[in-house]
Amino acid sequence: MKKTKHLQARFQGALGATVVALCLSGSAPAALLNDDTTRNDSTQPRGTPPGVNAAGQDLSPLIHGFLAPAHRAQFSEGGEALSAYFDWSGTIMGNAIRDPGFFSTLNVANKDFINYLNGLFRSTSASDQAAGAALLASLGLDDEVTFTPATGLQPEALLPMTGDFCLRCHSPGGWLEGQSEPPTSPDFTFLKGQLWGAAFTEYPGHNPTGPGAYKTGAPRQVDIFNESHTGMEGVSCDLCHRATDNFKRKSNHDPSVELPNGNGGFLVARQDPHRFRGIDASQPDERFLKSATLCGTCHDVTNPLLDTDNQITTVPNMPASMKQPIERTFTEWYWSAFRKEGVACQNCHAPMKFQGAQTWMLYPGLSTLWANVDEVWTQPPFNYAVPASREMAYFTSARRNQEFMRSAASMRILRTQRVGDTLRVTVRVINNTGHKLPTGFGEGRQMWIHFQAQQGNGPLLYENGALDGNGHFVGGKPGVRAHYEFHAVVSEHTKSLKKANGKSIVDSNDDGVVTEAEKDFHFVLFTEIKQDNRIPPRGWDRNAYFRDGAFVIPENRYAAGQNWDDTTYEIPLNGYRGKVNVTAALRYQTFSRDYIDFLVENDKEPTVKNGGRARKIPDGPLAANAHWSGVLEDIWTGAQNGKPVEMASVRKDVDAK
Repeated sequence: MKKTKHLQARFQGALGATVVALCLSGSAPAALLNDDTTRNDSTQPRGTPPGVNAAGQDLSPLIHGFLAPAHRAQFSEGGEALSAYFDWSGTIMGNAIRDPGFFSTLNVANKDFINYLNGLFRSTSASDQAAGAALLASLGLDDEVTFTPATGLQPEALLPMTGDFCLRCHSPGGWLEGQSEPPTSPDFTFLKGQLWGAAFTEYPGHNPTGPGAYKTGAPRQVDIFNESHTGMEGVSCDLCHRATDNFKRKSNHDPSVELPNGNGGFLVARQDPHRFRGIDASQPDERFLKSATLCGTCHDVTNPLLDTDNQITTVPNMPASMKQPIERTFTEWYWSAFRKEGVACQNCHAPMKFQGAQTWMLYPGLSTLWANVDEVWTQPPFNYAVPASREMAYFTSARRNQEFMRSAASMRILRTQRVGDTLRVTVRVINNTGHKLPTGFGEGRQMWIHFQAQQGNGPLLYENGALDGNGHFVGGKPGVRAHYEFHAVVSEHTKSLKKANGKSIVDSNDDGVVTEAEKDFHFVLFTEIKQDNRIPPRGWDRNAYFRDGAFVIPENRYAAGQNWDDTTYEIPLNGYRGKVNVTAALRYQTFSRDYIDFLVENDKEPTVKNGGRARKIPDGPLAANAHWSGVLEDIWTGAQNGKPVEMASVRKDVDAK
């Protein structure tokens, strides 16, 4: 594959459809419908004229805005909705747009794409330059944006950014209401600029300058029929309860199968179905609400621009080219035994509780960061009977998640054998989930075995998988794999694109050398998966996984259907003969020390308060930070370096005579 193939010959069609047609209603050329990502998978565009997609689905703007879950919590018998509100408000779903890790990652992703686009224009390759020009032309920006080698593309505020794809799932209410980008024209709201999340308000009527703003403020009455309550409410009640069956993509493995398009391509009822049931013909289908397809709308993510460099040689009939997969949680589930047995996402991740892997970030992190911002709902003119603070909800959800994670895996010691002066111990980790373990956004997530062998009640003979006081791995024997992780990197093509100073766009420290570490974590730029040895679920279909982008790297790491992994440790006995106490604990960490360091080094976008474009940090103990990466590092460090969760453990006394 030629490196320039990342920007395919049909660039103006494919990328133009990706970036533009997601916002257009019915005016995109019909030829674009054949491309990978088109207006067919879009939500209702913001402020555009009425229109339908090729499936006849209505893409007209909303009539009634999304309502805050605090409002929904008022209407139930026996307090059922209030209880659901409490469960939801502490989850990472309910806080998807309050996550400091999201804002820091968003800042890096947006800047990476701006650097990438500038790099195309600075490239010595004519095809790169043509691709950049085609992108601007497809967005109608060729007359508004100019380029010089010294300043790059200006004005930068008009440049398209990848943040749109992120915000549509992390703040669907705010995205649908156009808060992430005020319309640039009444009939062509293409995605350019203002996609840093800074326009979202903590709550309606928030007074950012008044004394005690989060407590006293100056709340205004919201026009609930035309204006969203939910800019900072994450994945709110209304998104799921107003969702309608979305457009699908054909499976590369079985063209008769339709999978959700992913990338936040949801469709919702234009009117509030709870208050105006029966008026709108596109009323939500309760079956869709309860289906895994709803989850797949946001939990399958693909880079719409770059092709993958991974050349899969052990699977027949692979697609000739494939866009770079980023997340494949739905695909992992679909091509496993769980889907065949009728076990959907909601069967394990209870609705409104949404148990998952987030623990330390929920508590004490988010309770420290967002403090009393929800107090407004308990005051006039709202007077909603919800808790004024989410702190207890965060705490409860974090405890619930820790317990939930203990059901995701199990362990056993398969074999022990003394060979000469070495004790061999084989440990098996079994994936009990319906997707890879771990799954989801792979950057920074890691799972590993902390293995220890102790000489009776005496000193340690061997240890592998311990973390030091800074959160880095220490000890262990080279060559013994302790990690289960997704590890992808940028390609040589991306590294060759230059910044104004002539250095690579991924040369973070501008020393002229792109190290292996600097190729990591730029998820919107990577084009090669170096390793994905996360454990597949029971009954996984190997060919389907690869053809639909759920790669396992190395390709033969797991046999088809295998949902376990074995690791053998060799313990030097140094002449010792006697009892050896062996323990193995499976640990999971949402953000590794390496990822925290990456964000601190690369998230240089100041908040609006500090002259930048990133959203304001809430008033409180963390507001002194100028960057969201600083907020994240403070929370991570304060939570015992993002304290890992122990998912499973096993212990055995071995007689090493």
